[in-house]
Amino acid sequence: RTMGPDRREFIFSIAALAAAPPRFLMGQSAAEAQSTTRALSRERLELLAHFCEQLIPTDDFPGARELGVAEFIDRTLREAHPGWIHVYEDGLGAVEATSRKLFDVSFPELTPARQIELIERMERGELPAELWVSPTQTGFFSMVRSHAMQGYYSHPQWGGNRDKAAWKMIGYDDWWV
Repeated sequence: RTMGPDRREFIFSIAALAAAPPRFLMGQSAAEAQSTTRALSRERLELLAHFCEQLIPTDDFPGARELGVAEFIDRTLREAHPGWIHVYEDGLGAVEATSRKLFDVSFPELTPARQIELIERMERGELPAELWVSPTQTGFFSMVRSHAMQGYYSHPQWGGNRDKAAWKMIGYDDWWV
C-alpha cells in the first residue's frame, strides 16, 4: 500500500493540539454533538465513513468507522471550519462520480479492494482529470487523510476516538486529561 505511515507511526508525527477544535466546543460532549445538525448530507457522510475506513482499517484494533472518524470530521466542518464544507461536498461528489464512471456503482457499494484501488489512484493523481477540477484529487486525498488521523487520535470529546480506543492502542495514558 502507498497510503503513508501506519497509525502507530502517525501518532508520533502529528501535532494533535494544532488540530484541536476551538475553545467554544469544549463544553459540548460527543453525545451532544451527535444530536446536532450535520455539515454533510447522510449520503456524503456514509461515503466519507467508507473512505476513512480504508485509510484506517479495522485490524487487531478498531478502524475509523468504529471510532467515529467521519463524525469527527463532520463536526469539525460544522463547528470549526464551515468554509471547508464545500471542499468536502465537491471532493466527495468527485469520489462518487469517479466510482460510478470507473465501476458503475456508488463508492460505498464497491468492494473494499475496489475502494482501496480508487483511493490509491487518487493519491497518485491517476483518476479522470475531468471529474477533479476543484479540489484536486491529490489535495483532497491529503486533506481527508490528515483529518482522518486527527479524528482517530483526537480526544473523545470532539467526537472521534470512541472509548479512547486509539489511545489505548498506542499505550497513551490520559490520566491528566
